[in-house]
Amino acid sequence: MISRSAQLLGGDVSVLSWNVLAEDCTTGSVEACVKYGHVPREDLAWQTRCIRILDEVIAADADILCFQEVNLKNEADIRAPLEAAGYTVMLQKKEDGKHPTVNATFWKKLKLELCSAVHRSRVLTTLLKDNQDRWLAVANCHLEGNPWESVARVKQLQSSLKQLKSLRHHAVIVVGDFNCELQTSACASYLAFGMVIPGVIEWGREVPAMAREVPGHDYELSSAYASEGDEISFNIRGGRGVMLDQMWYSQNSLKLVAKRSVFQSGEHRAEILAHGLPSARNPSDHLPIGAVLDWADVLSELGCTAPSPAQPSQPMDLLEEVSILLANCPWSDEQRMEWEAASTLPELPKKQKPSPEQLQIIKELRERRE
Repeated sequence: MISRSAQLLGGDVSVLSWNVLAEDCTTGSVEACVKYGHVPREDLAWQTRCIRILDEVIAADADILCFQEVNLKNEADIRAPLEAAGYTVMLQKKEDGKHPTVNATFWKKLKLELCSAVHRSRVLTTLLKDNQDRWLAVANCHLEGNPWESVARVKQLQSSLKQLKSLRHHAVIVVGDFNCELQTSACASYLAFGMVIPGVIEWGREVPAMAREVPGHDYELSSAYASEGDEISFNIRGGRGVMLDQMWYSQNSLKLVAKRSVFQSGEHRAEILAHGLPSARNPSDHLPIGAVLDWADVLSELGCTAPSPAQPSQPMDLLEEVSILLANCPWSDEQRMEWEAASTLPELPKKQKPSPEQLQIIKELRERRE
């Protein structure tokens, strides 16, 4: 674990992500006044918060910075100091040109080179390569904010990952404000499993069956933050916080060296849970997340290549894959036990057809899983 006050050093590539809370979200409406009425005016002012954000970001010294909720009217307040610090930037371009806030991805220009970018309504993907010709796709996300639109959030991930497959890259990082919990959500299931599994609960409700109809992906992704951890990244008025901000990476091409703590100390965590965000110590209603990663020794192309012929899976390969998936699964204990019970096949005779009774058991187990 890397301290929040320390530099993101010790690996091949480091990433920091932060929803910086756009100025437009804090002013000019009754809703904003009610939502952030607990914050002293001087701590809510954009110029004050911007300075505090830049102080922390520059001190972290990450190779890649992913911001969400950057106001176009004052994006230069962030861009100019970071360019002076050695970064270059890609601002998200939205089709209608009417959105006042965008995602922004920065990278150290002496370490990484921009190859291409994909602009979608909720995701900005940049293709970067280093001096060893290793290509990294960074999907900077700010997904649908309506709590009940879990299917829309999954579709936003699916469309971005599908488009990415047509582009050259050796690794992918999916990061940003997902507007759903890491602990249990359709998006977490989709990224961990390649699909939304049955029975996932999000914001206290079971995810609609439509989410399971969203086409899957074949990336093997891991979360930098544990689904059962005590980290939170969002809290407004105190009380229970949630981990809305997430970071996923392709586990076959990148290895996690360390994640960045979202808190400065235990006392800092208690302060946030008691009083909420923003504050004098925390210039946004989100906390920044980050990680340091190493490249794998052997890399393969994840996109822009013809698929290889499918090879039949061996039983032990399938069991190993199930174990990996279950370890990263956002299910409850009851759901996990039910799946394991429904996945235990009867002992079958070698080199013989299963008996009618065994076939019936397998059929019942399949129906139980569905």
